[in-house]
Amino acid sequence: MRSHLILSALALLLALPAPAEQLFFRNRPFKGPSAGRGAAVTVGLKEAAAVFGLPVVEKNGGYAVGSASEPSTGQVLVNGTAVTSVQEGGVLQVNLKEFAAAAQLTYKANRDLDSIDVIGSAPRGGGAAGAAASPVAEGAITLVNGAVPGDTLDIRTLPAAGVYTFLLVYRDGFKDEVYRSYFKRVDKAAKLPKVAVCKVNYGSDSNPIIERLQMSPSPTLFIFGPNRGCYAIYGGHVMEPIIENPQLGIDEVAGKMKDPLRRPFPIK
Repeated sequence: MRSHLILSALALLLALPAPAEQLFFRNRPFKGPSAGRGAAVTVGLKEAAAVFGLPVVEKNGGYAVGSASEPSTGQVLVNGTAVTSVQEGGVLQVNLKEFAAAAQLTYKANRDLDSIDVIGSAPRGGGAAGAAASPVAEGAITLVNGAVPGDTLDIRTLPAAGVYTFLLVYRDGFKDEVYRSYFKRVDKAAKLPKVAVCKVNYGSDSNPIIERLQMSPSPTLFIFGPNRGCYAIYGGHVMEPIIENPQLGIDEVAGKMKDPLRRPFPIK
């Protein structure tokens, strides 16, 4: 009887799925969604991209991560390279090994520790490793750090040359309903020619980025001209007319750029 119970217990243990490896990104435990084992491990696309500062753009029914590219419906391109993607529990996940290779990250599987380490800073916009986030693309809506709110970015690196960049700095959880609406409504600007939209989540009102950008703890819209200089800043409800009619913001910036005595706002 006892031997029968032991055999039954062993059979049950063998039938259980093996626990997933521990995942470490930039020497820290990865807290995002994951599934699978070994070379088949998948991780949440947006969460993984956020750890390495890679912008994620939803475009053509697919996703472009890192450098600008044109994905087809259902496709995920990382720096222009297609990677395997799946839906796990309603979350878009990508093959970790393929993601790391396409992003030029170092992927190390440690069998002794039953862990996978992904290290290194992804080259952004074709620059050297560890450079700031790449410029956004014309017609695209880029969410820079939605998965890691509060990440302090140098927003001067985000505007794209040759287009007007509408850059919304916001956080989640505003009590003001109008403030909350700006996150979606600013997307209207991306429908205009030569315009890109970028959103930066500053996480909390204690983030140093607020002082650095000399903004109040409320959503703030920065409009950069094609020369990547910032010529218009709208805080709180002041941005309402621009959100409703983005062309007004473009016209204001274009007019200021024509003035030879006008200089862009100093952005830190």
